[in-house]
Amino acid sequence: MKNLIDMSGLVISSLLVGRLLAPGTLHPVTPVSVIAGVLAAVALITLLKVHEAPALKSGGRSKLYQELKTFFASIPLALEGQFGRVVLSRFLFLIGVYGIQVFAQYYVQDVLGRRIRSS
Repeated sequence: MKNLIDMSGLVISSLLVGRLLAPGTLHPVTPVSVIAGVLAAVALITLLKVHEAPALKSGGRSKLYQELKTFFASIPLALEGQFGRVVLSRFLFLIGVYGIQVFAQYYVQDVLGRRIRSS
């Protein structure tokens, strides 16, 4: 489900930016502004609607320092089990996407006879 939602967001944003970006545009201000606006709106919704207990209760920086130290020490352990599988699957999936992306550029250029414009 997570991968489906990730890919849906990627496809929708690619289509939206493709519609907003006019051919031959050197400065993509409109698409970048739309993306920034959507990210700001979602961040605002998250800030207003997600309630979490404060990380610093007592002890100030020393407690935060201890929590960060514990967090970074636990990273190798966190990559085991279910979370490690998620990280590994995302890594392998993105390697496949980037590999096909490079291949597709040359395929379109050589086989289909289209030139990819570079900015």
